Amino acid sequence: MEKIANGSVGPFGGKGGAAWDDGIHSTVRQLIIYKGSVVDSIQIEYDDNGQSKWSPKHGESDAGERNVVKLEYPDEFLISISGYCTDDDSHRTVVRSLTIQSNRNQYGPFGTEDGKYFSTQSNSGKITGLHGRCGLCLDSIGAYFNPDLSISIGPFGGSGGNQWNDGVYTTIRQLIIHHGAVVESIQIEYDKNGRFHWSDKHGESEGGQRNLVKLDYPDEFLISLSGYCTEDSDSAVVRSLTIQSNKNIYGPYGIEEGKYFSTLTSGKIIGFHGRSGLYMDSIGAIFEPFSKPCQSIAVGPFGGHGGDEWDDGIYTTVRQIVIYTGLVINSIQIEYDKNGRSKWSEKHGEINGGVRHPVTLDYPGEFLISISGYCNTHSGSNVVQSLTFESNRRTYGHFGTKIGTYFKLPITGGKIVGFNGKSGYCLDSIGAHYEPILDPCSQPISIGPFGGHGGGQWDDGIYSTVRQLVIFSGSFINSIQIHYDRKGRSEWSQKHGESSELRTINTVKLNYPGEFLISISGYYGQVSGLVVVRSLTIESNKTTYGPFGVRDGNYFNIPPTSGKIIGFHGRSSGDYLHSIGAYIEPFFNS
Repeated sequence: MEKIANGSVGPFGGKGGAAWDDGIHSTVRQLIIYKGSVVDSIQIEYDDNGQSKWSPKHGESDAGERNVVKLEYPDEFLISISGYCTDDDSHRTVVRSLTIQSNRNQYGPFGTEDGKYFSTQSNSGKITGLHGRCGLCLDSIGAYFNPDLSISIGPFGGSGGNQWNDGVYTTIRQLIIHHGAVVESIQIEYDKNGRFHWSDKHGESEGGQRNLVKLDYPDEFLISLSGYCTEDSDSAVVRSLTIQSNKNIYGPYGIEEGKYFSTLTSGKIIGFHGRSGLYMDSIGAIFEPFSKPCQSIAVGPFGGHGGDEWDDGIYTTVRQIVIYTGLVINSIQIEYDKNGRSKWSEKHGEINGGVRHPVTLDYPGEFLISISGYCNTHSGSNVVQSLTFESNRRTYGHFGTKIGTYFKLPITGGKIVGFNGKSGYCLDSIGAHYEPILDPCSQPISIGPFGGHGGGQWDDGIYSTVRQLVIFSGSFINSIQIHYDRKGRSEWSQKHGESSELRTINTVKLNYPGEFLISISGYYGQVSGLVVVRSLTIESNKTTYGPFGVRDGNYFNIPPTSGKIIGFHGRSSGDYLHSIGAYIEPFFNS
């Protein structure tokens, strides 16, 4: 498999047949796909500056079922192609299934979802051409992208009210959200090349609570929108919104009940669209992709404005952290890794003494993914009062006193490769540099486990995918058992923990092989003096299952990344699931 290079992804599949390349066009208007037990052929109608141009038919057979994907040109365009490839009867690797995703809809799957999954991802831009190999059928397929295009995600919610679209701007300055039992209205102040512009108010009611989200323009920008909508399909409305920037999380505004949605992708929000009437019926966002797929981004700093500014820069990873605490965070010092060599930062904060807290990561397999804490007024200045560090395997802290205003460096699907902030007498503020976790050619990575250290360690290892999970829950998670798939063969794990007739049995059965897991979140806390997993929520590429158990205690999240979950590990005993983690495989993994 090939990585993104000069706007080209793939091809994915086998090396049989002859190479074909349609070249680069303005956009795609429609596709004709013939499929039987494999994808027999594909033919594409492109657009070249307003003129239609048909490609040759790629694949000789058209004996199967004919499927037409006709896009709503010029407003609808392709952003991703995914599918499965496997060996045919003559033991040649070919494409068995295709799913087409546009900025408005998903088409397919066309064919049999069996074999090895592939995806061009949906954050690389607009597809402007296809290439691959073909003979009697379609052997492989890849795509050309225009990476400098904004991408529309959503809207999420119902189909009531009237459609609205604010269009594309440079960035967002602030938002005004009215909410009661539902989100009643939203109004956005945009920025267009330095000039402000207010949108119309989307939603007529404003009887609820007014919330102002004012970004630190121009350095702060939005990267994600999430929330909940009611379950009633067509008549659904938005019940809650949470806004995430590169520096902070705002909300939730409204009631977090119903069906969860999220726009998480690799870019910044430059516009909104949706439907509204009396209330907010649905909402979506327009993203501008970050300029480089592997570009690091800075998040924060959080805290006060006193002290002197510092920035350690960008490294390969973090090896350990030494924190001194007293009434506040006195100081922090970090040992980085630069291509295998150790490098200590300066000590940020001047106070000597206090309680020393070393955080030593299991380098190189363990790395930091998030920081949270509290900032509060001390001796007339706003400073960092408490810090908690989260790695791909466990949570460290809290260190200090949890008093004041909470902050969190959001989990962005990346790892921390550097810190920045301000310090003087103590640590005034802290932020971090992130880079993407999953390199397209990397091996599966381990994240977690999250929870307590009781019970015995278990590790199911690595499989092709997950078919289903059986979770026993009450006021905590009693046990979990996973049904894996290994190259088409079913394998059940052992039961991790113990079940009880008094507990609720929750079965999460995925629509194998097209549906797979991308994230797990939940809560862990104390039960009978032990730290155990109290709640689990399972997220697939198609829907969200749960929560199962009681959402109380410390929140954790195995974040959605550009990969799928292919195994679990953790700790359990005869009574509890003490902790849980996961193995993630990049979609591009060859």
